Amino acid sequence: MTSFGAEHMKAAAAMMAPDHSPHPWHVRLGGYRVNIRITETIPQLLADGWTEVMQTAVEYWARGDSLTPDMVFADDHDDEMIEKRIAGYQGGYNKEWARRHVGGFWHDFKDDEHQEKERYIFADMPMPMKRAIVSRWDVLHYQYMLDHEADNLRYRTDFGYYWRIAEGGVVVKVKHFGPSDKGVCPTKDTAEG
Repeated sequence: MTSFGAEHMKAAAAMMAPDHSPHPWHVRLGGYRVNIRITETIPQLLADGWTEVMQTAVEYWARGDSLTPDMVFADDHDDEMIEKRIAGYQGGYNKEWARRHVGGFWHDFKDDEHQEKERYIFADMPMPMKRAIVSRWDVLHYQYMLDHEADNLRYRTDFGYYWRIAEGGVVVKVKHFGPSDKGVCPTKDTAEG
């Protein structure tokens, strides 16, 4: 099976809970989504917000300015955790940079198409800048979770973003999967239909 086919099948399996099982729909859906990677559970709106924070930080960094942290979240992490968070973002950035560089998808940059594009190394940023970035990310995460609390969206560092679905006395954690969920908690109809 080609990688495209495998990815397509994985997405289809993560999307739907087959109705030929004796288990309730939300148990089946949770089982199908258990192998979704934590990074794939991140809601797109939240990922866009984190990217906007990083873009602002890069602009400040290029000018030599300092970025102020959100003081409520400024001291929640030690330096090692800050470095891990920045390194995690770097991994995603590197994948996107390689995809655009190899595939030629630089249409969102209006400068010379043959100009070499710069790959940023976020580890080179000063620690106060990295701390400000992470504090702003935490604000976005906290606000997003507050906004979706009624939707039963939850988060655990070892599991990722997930829906807490309770039906018929059975409570299940179903991983959030943006391509099919579109920001709305799955229901029996959307999971099986």
